[in-house]
Amino acid sequence: MKVYQSLSALSLLVACAVLGADLSSDDPFAFLAKGHQEKETAGDGDGEPKVKGSNDATTFMRALYSDEPDRCNDTLARLFLEGSRRTMVDTEWVRKSLRGVISGASQYNTVFFSARSNFLDTVVEEAVRERGIRQVVSLAAGFETRAHRLFSAEGDKEILSEVKFFEVDFPIVMKEKEREVRALGLPNIEAVRWVGADLAVGFPSSLLQEASLDLEKPTVVILEGLLYYLEQNAAEGLLGSISNALPEGSVVSYDFANQCLFRRSCPHLAPVLVDIFLTYAKAIGEPWQSGWKGPYEEDGAWEKFDESDHRALLEGKGMDLRRLISFHDATGELG
Repeated sequence: MKVYQSLSALSLLVACAVLGADLSSDDPFAFLAKGHQEKETAGDGDGEPKVKGSNDATTFMRALYSDEPDRCNDTLARLFLEGSRRTMVDTEWVRKSLRGVISGASQYNTVFFSARSNFLDTVVEEAVRERGIRQVVSLAAGFETRAHRLFSAEGDKEILSEVKFFEVDFPIVMKEKEREVRALGLPNIEAVRWVGADLAVGFPSSLLQEASLDLEKPTVVILEGLLYYLEQNAAEGLLGSISNALPEGSVVSYDFANQCLFRRSCPHLAPVLVDIFLTYAKAIGEPWQSGWKGPYEEDGAWEKFDESDHRALLEGKGMDLRRLISFHDATGELG
């Protein structure tokens, strides 16, 4: 059976699952992820995704939160930035000033960028260390750098030598990602396989097999910032195709949009800001199109979750929901 877990952030949630997990035990394993099919329509109207676009914006936010208590652990993100963006994140007073402006304008929901990235790091680390999983698949990988950051301690050399990383995104994105990673000389390149695919049509099992993924072995799959860019049927279909492709003991982690966004009813998030955000996303060709029930407020705190549709969705695909968590809670757990 598969087990999923969810995180909520800026009306975003994350869900994770363990395939075939024994839920009768007190399993501390936690999952969280934010997946993103980072796509931007090319300016010439040919419909091809640009290499950067939202990839660049996500990378910038990871780099912007590279210090302070709300830091993002992706210390390599800044290496992929160029020009003024690189200067801004490398200049302390500019970085802090910009972060303050962005945080205030977003009602402090930008903490999600750090929470999702850091918590997802723990998903991969715990899957590898505690469950013995040795295959990591990142869907809508963009320019994330886990293959080059995790298990880098001197005592982890043996573990790192056993783990394979598979990164999936649009072909043009993966081609550029590989080029930049090699040019930067990042560590552990030999353990990474870059796979080009359109995730709107499902889990690319055949392409991953060609890249040496063993579908008979447990795998940890993360979907960071992806599902809400897909239509509801496509998002649910992708989860189903992952479940069908992977064996028991696998772990799947994803984030998703809280339905309150589309209803303009999110606690602590002004409807006018939601309107601006959704209108902008549509205008740049990246509309948010799907979501599930998320957390709701009680006694002034994000502490209640409606898990009903998550459980129904995942159980129907042979998976068990393990955890549903808000990004506020994830931030607190990570200190």
